[in-house]
Amino acid sequence: PANLCATELLCCNSVSRAGDPSTAQLLALLGINISPTYTVGLSCSPITVVGIGGSECNAEPVCC
Repeated sequence: PANLCATELLCCNSVSRAGDPSTAQLLALLGINISPTYTVGLSCSPITVVGIGGSECNAEPVCC
């Protein structure tokens, strides 16, 4: 969960498993080989902590 992050928060438009067929195809095109059980964020951008800096996430807040 985003509230347990020790790293930078990212706002991702989509989150899926690496084994999802469309995600796996994208990862293969990019030459990225990871476990199909890993969660992958797509179309992500950095955000600040809510209330600090004014940035909010209207999609899925995640951390890596």
